[in-house]
Amino acid sequence: MAFTVGLEWLHEHSIVHRDLKPENILIVGRTKRVKISDFGLSRKVLDGKGFVSSVEAGTEGWVAPEVLEQIISNIEEKYIFTFASDQFALGCLYYYVITDGKHPFGDAVSRAGNILSGRCMIDPEAVSHGCVQILIFIDLMLFKDPKARPSCSALLSCPLFWLTDRRHMFLQEMLASDIEILKEAVGIPFSDEALQFKSCLKRSTIITVSSHRLAKLFEVLKTGPFSKIKI
Repeated sequence: MAFTVGLEWLHEHSIVHRDLKPENILIVGRTKRVKISDFGLSRKVLDGKGFVSSVEAGTEGWVAPEVLEQIISNIEEKYIFTFASDQFALGCLYYYVITDGKHPFGDAVSRAGNILSGRCMIDPEAVSHGCVQILIFIDLMLFKDPKARPSCSALLSCPLFWLTDRRHMFLQEMLASDIEILKEAVGIPFSDEALQFKSCLKRSTIITVSSHRLAKLFEVLKTGPFSKIKI
């Protein structure tokens, strides 16, 4: 999704947003371009690790557990924000989008307590948009340990997070590869006309099958940043 690309740009430029939430994600114009907004609390990370602030940041329900713990127990009123704090909010945002407004840590009353205790309530049956396999990555982004959360760059190496055009091209390449494998298996020469069928497929058809094929494409990622994930 586009806001992952935007957040990656911020992090590459050493900027922590500190207040990611649905209200700060805008859909602009007829093209429905997605933009991240409200940089009033954003800060530049100077040491490459985190930013120390004397002011609380973030919105209740969208704040990472390590930040919540600091707010509750920090007598000196110094709060450390990292890129991983943004990644936690990003995971909450993804779940919010694919479930039509549900929060992975429950209702507003119990949300903060669930975040602190690591009680995540991800429900595959609640997914109404996109591919259910994305819940694997959402779960990683919501890990209580900030060091275990994948960066935006790592997420964007997975086809599930690619924009439509790039995913379309990738699936076409996979279809072409499948044809070559089939030719070898059956030992029958295919005509050029038959081999060109992939170019006649409508984009909508390829995108429709993508959710089914992408489940298998995780095999491709076994040597990548998600090699330890079990499907």
